[in-house]
Amino acid sequence: MPRRGKKSIAPTKENVENEEGQLSRASSISNMDDTQPDSDSEPNGESNLALILKELRELRKNFGQHLSGIKEDISKNRQKSGRSRGAN
Repeated sequence: MPRRGKKSIAPTKENVENEEGQLSRASSISNMDDTQPDSDSEPNGESNLALILKELRELRKNFGQHLSGIKEDISKNRQKSGRSRGAN
């Protein structure tokens, strides 16, 4: 099976902007008054949860791809070392 291209791990401009947006939202949430009713904060909490779950799925997918690549590399190295031992 051919190995797919590696995804860059370095932070991209889009990721940095997304993180900055999340930080600004987090600071605005922490500065909110406690006088707001709980019913107003529920939908926002659900959207935050949905965002967290989406990011977790993406991370899991990325880690799965990296793990598959690592397993392929290990398998190839074992085959190479087995061939070199058999040739001696």
